[in-house]
Amino acid sequence: MTTIAASSRRLLRHARREPAVPAVYVVLAIMVVVYAVLDPSILNSDRATIVLAEKLPLVLAAVGQTIVFLTRGIDLSVGGIVTLTNVVIATQMGQGFGGIAVGVAIGLLVGIAAGVANGCLVGLVRLPPIIATLATWSILEGLALYVLPQPGGSVPIAFGDFPLRTFFSVPFPLILMVVLPLIFWGPVRYSRLGHAIYAVGSDEQAAYMSGLSVAFTKIVAYAMSGFFAALAGVFLTMQALSGDPRIGESFTLDSIAATVLGGTLLAGGRGGVLGPIAGALVLGLLSDLLFFTGVRPDWEYVISGAVLVIALVVSTLGRRISGEQSR
Repeated sequence: MTTIAASSRRLLRHARREPAVPAVYVVLAIMVVVYAVLDPSILNSDRATIVLAEKLPLVLAAVGQTIVFLTRGIDLSVGGIVTLTNVVIATQMGQGFGGIAVGVAIGLLVGIAAGVANGCLVGLVRLPPIIATLATWSILEGLALYVLPQPGGSVPIAFGDFPLRTFFSVPFPLILMVVLPLIFWGPVRYSRLGHAIYAVGSDEQAAYMSGLSVAFTKIVAYAMSGFFAALAGVFLTMQALSGDPRIGESFTLDSIAATVLGGTLLAGGRGGVLGPIAGALVLGLLSDLLFFTGVRPDWEYVISGAVLVIALVVSTLGRRISGEQSR
């Protein structure tokens, strides 16, 4: 009972510090209920698996974007990494387990390499993140067009079946949304490196004066963003079963929007991946719900933008209130 009470107190303290996180999960729960009313088939595990598999790439891209946000940075190259990963896999993946493994490994290395390049430009050359990653995005898009000038390529059908599974009736994509961030970000979050990421985002000068390597910390943060964007590209390729040099265009802005919806702001130093995961699902479900209700495609952008602005205002006000109460 003591352990449960202590855990409850920690959750309440976290909710006060990050009010946007519980709020976005409440919104997500409401949207799931509305979705079930409009499309009852979502309650079927097979249908739920398909829907969650569609949202998984954005969830992973948002996790990577969040890590960069924590350093008070931004990664505009996410869409380019997703695209280049997709076309590389679609043109390089072979048949059989060995061919699939090689294709996935090459795709992930592409993302990590792009992230390291971003980190070097921001951390070592000290270019503004928005300029450095915009330039990288342009290079990556050009490389994607060089590798695959038009939609084509292919991957084994078995590769596409991988996420469309259930585990004891639990959709496998839902498990991946929890497990992948837990495996690749969880250990870092509570390590010295994780503390450095938060410290650099809170006050870069103070972090440097305390002996932390600011440049190395930023390189790692952008490398992780590249890795998660490449993971998004891998799972997006599983859905498409082919390559497209324009497939990742929406991921940059959508990953930023999901991160903001989840309560992680560009101010840096505060936040985590739990909120952006829900933010990505909210964005994905919002698009589906607008389609079900017959909203015109052009109005979808207007509504999505309005939701993002409202979330940003609520998150900012919540932080100010919680900051005043803690004084």
